[in-house]
Amino acid sequence: MAIQVKFLWGAAIPIIISILFLQPYIIQLACDNIEPICAKALKPIFGVCSSHKSTYAMVKPGSVVHSHYQVVLSAINQDKEIYLVRSKKVWLSEAAVKELYAEHVSRPFYNDLVFYIASGPVIVMEISGKDSVVRWRSLIGPTDPSTAKIEAPLSIRSKIGFSKTMNSVHGSDSDSAASRELELMFSKKSHLETFDLPTAGFNYSLLVIQPSALNFEKTILKRLSLQGFTIQFNTSISLSEHTSSKEIHQNIFYNKNSTDDSAPSVEFEKGESLVLALKREDAIQGLIELMGKHYERHQSKNPNRLFTLYGTSLLAAKNHESFKLLAPLLLDKGSESIMSELP
Repeated sequence: MAIQVKFLWGAAIPIIISILFLQPYIIQLACDNIEPICAKALKPIFGVCSSHKSTYAMVKPGSVVHSHYQVVLSAINQDKEIYLVRSKKVWLSEAAVKELYAEHVSRPFYNDLVFYIASGPVIVMEISGKDSVVRWRSLIGPTDPSTAKIEAPLSIRSKIGFSKTMNSVHGSDSDSAASRELELMFSKKSHLETFDLPTAGFNYSLLVIQPSALNFEKTILKRLSLQGFTIQFNTSISLSEHTSSKEIHQNIFYNKNSTDDSAPSVEFEKGESLVLALKREDAIQGLIELMGKHYERHQSKNPNRLFTLYGTSLLAAKNHESFKLLAPLLLDKGSESIMSELP
């Protein structure tokens, strides 16, 4: 028995040594010839393949809806050389956006770009594979979507881009930029607020702009447009004199039902308020993310939230059921076509 063990051990030693010696070549062969999903599975065991590097990718605010995110995922999945390692939905602070685009600080579009990227949640991603920087930039296409439609009609920007700034996605332009941007977005020190990734959901929401915020109507509408919201119907109404004001109050998102003492109570202002019926994929959740939580009015860490800027001058539907109840009360006849589309 001892002789058998000794013999087996003696035979195993050369095999083990051979595997250790050939490991880099085996890994590289696997990386170059097997599907990306297998390469991803090998990564925790053997480390990253020498020819496989990661790049930073980002879905910009106006494209953070379910259908656009699916276009991006489909493009990644259809490419056999790259794969998605990780992703998350976050809201970048203005400081984080400035750091991300630091190399563009002297460019004429810089301020508009910073404003846009900081205007709402984005989806940040790490993509890995062979020549990932080059391949991802090839998938997204030229910076200008109108150029992309001609030169790269199958590219992501050709399909879902709007303008040079609102061109749907971002991609690192070099390996060094990718390393810096991935560190900025995925480092434990980043402290970025995360959200659930977009899913197909309820397409309508309600926003009420009370009289004290009407002077900022154009700014508010611009923010809504940047987030992909379209106005399906609008009307003016006096909430303070409405016969169902109590029922309305119970179904708005920002009534004071929190144990947080800093949460301001909602009062319906005298005069005509502007009521907007908004449409976008997952509109209820998207509007709540844009508005922010009520207590954030007293915090400086979320200066871009609409509620931080305008407080309870802006009101929204709490959830799907609240929208169904509020729409007939606030939109009157204008709600008929909208209500007919609801599940």
